[in-house]
Amino acid sequence: MGQHANLGPSGGLHATLQQLKDDGTCGMVPADRLDIQGTAFQRRVWSALQEIPAGTSSGYGDVAARTDQLRAARAVAQACALNGIAVAIPYQRVLRSDGELGGYRCGVGRKRQILERVGVCR
Repeated sequence: MGQHANLGPSGGLHATLQQLKDDGTCGMVPADRLDIQGTAFQRRVWSALQEIPAGTSSGYGDVAARTDQLRAARAVAQACALNGIAVAIPYQRVLRSDGELGGYRCGVGRKRQILERVGVCR
């Protein structure tokens, strides 16, 4: 069973929203503890995405290398697109090899806003 956020009056929701506002995350729950469905490769990608430090970015090829699939940059992009919980698995931190933003499920404008807020993109 996956882990669920504490939304009670003890401040769980407030703390989660504050962290989201501050750095675009919600207290990274490891991908293997989240109740999400995906192939073994997708889950490795999602775990690798969680290893990218807040305020930094990585390339699709770099993430592919972290999954031991050096030539799988396009498959990494597909796994990013299939990630339905960007708050917990921050795929907005992955950029194209030429430094361009690339795609984003919520739109490239939103990706730019998130990355600007955390100082990755100006």
